[in-house]
Amino acid sequence: EPSKIDLAKVIDAAIAHRVIIELNASPWRLDLDWRHWRKAAERGLLCAINPDAHETDGLAHVRTGVAIARKGGLTAEQVLTTWPLAKVREYLEARRPKV
Repeated sequence: EPSKIDLAKVIDAAIAHRVIIELNASPWRLDLDWRHWRKAAERGLLCAINPDAHETDGLAHVRTGVAIARKGGLTAEQVLTTWPLAKVREYLEARRPKV
């Protein structure tokens, strides 16, 4: 039975705290559904596409993830795993707690 969670609240919290949500590209998972990604994309949520590969053949699942991201309206700018490494590092460093 599916979990009963308020995804709008989860998405709001992720955006507020600059949390990146995974798009699990495994054909057996495909978390979140593309309709949720569309709503999240409209509000500026960042995503990271993960092929959930447990063997090298599973790396091909990233294509499915890209298709779901596109269907959900995500742009390359909203998908952290399309960014140059320097930009990813800069983003993550800015999020690091200052001690």
